[in-house]
Amino acid sequence: MSAPGVYLESPAPHISSGDSVAKRFWLKSAALLPVLVVVLGTSGAGFLKVLTVSVLGVAGFEWLNAGFFRKKSSLQNGDAILTGVTLAVLLPSHCPALLVLVATFVAALVIKECFGGLGGRLFQPAVFARVFLDLTFAGGIKSPELFQYAGEPIFLSAILLSAFLLAIQKKIYFETPLYFVGAMILGAWVTGGQDLLRVAGIAVFAGYFLITDTVTLPLTRRGTNWFAILAACLGVCLGMKYSTVTAICYAILMMNAAVPWIDHWVRPRRYASNTGEMPGSFGARSGLGNKR
Repeated sequence: MSAPGVYLESPAPHISSGDSVAKRFWLKSAALLPVLVVVLGTSGAGFLKVLTVSVLGVAGFEWLNAGFFRKKSSLQNGDAILTGVTLAVLLPSHCPALLVLVATFVAALVIKECFGGLGGRLFQPAVFARVFLDLTFAGGIKSPELFQYAGEPIFLSAILLSAFLLAIQKKIYFETPLYFVGAMILGAWVTGGQDLLRVAGIAVFAGYFLITDTVTLPLTRRGTNWFAILAACLGVCLGMKYSTVTAICYAILMMNAAVPWIDHWVRPRRYASNTGEMPGSFGARSGLGNKR
């Protein structure tokens, strides 16, 4: 550490920020606390077991992978904890510990590490793990308590509070979850036969905590908003045949797979002048562009 009045020389760029990947993951996990408290208070020891196995499972598999391949452990960035917590909320409290452990293996190793680790994954790990259990085991996995009772005042209040805590962090585009929520509620109203309050609660949770995984979103703001709208429309359509949690998870994974096409579709266009220079560029203004 340098003494007062002493400056250290370092290479450019000289840009500093209080933001970081780790800070985003830990703050997002903290925003989920109201939801965790309510689910834990209503489901008791069952959810506590699922939460413990989920968090320790994801963290443990990432630690084992780092040790086996002699890589630096990434546990300190908080992504493993966030994945474990999100996965636990997507599972029912009576889910057997062995199934939870299988889901953590899929989330931590198959989806994250096999795709290159943090920043390289194609799918949202917790969502993919939930769908994997649905597809693998006969009868599937029942809806989690959070989704079953999302329209109840205590659950809805917890979801809204968690969403508010995430929104005030200003780490996501503020309108993206709102597009998802609005499209889900509109779709549920049009199709009819659903409890709109419950749909609203589920949509708020999914909009703020499932589709906002920055690694698996399009690169542009416009692309991210289209991702949310299309995911909601798919969720509504699939919800006519499947349970709400399954429909939303399928919709998110389908849109994750479509991200490269969205990025291509909404990529910024570059408009050049007749001289081949960008309008307003130095060469175009001063006549220094290449002459043909």
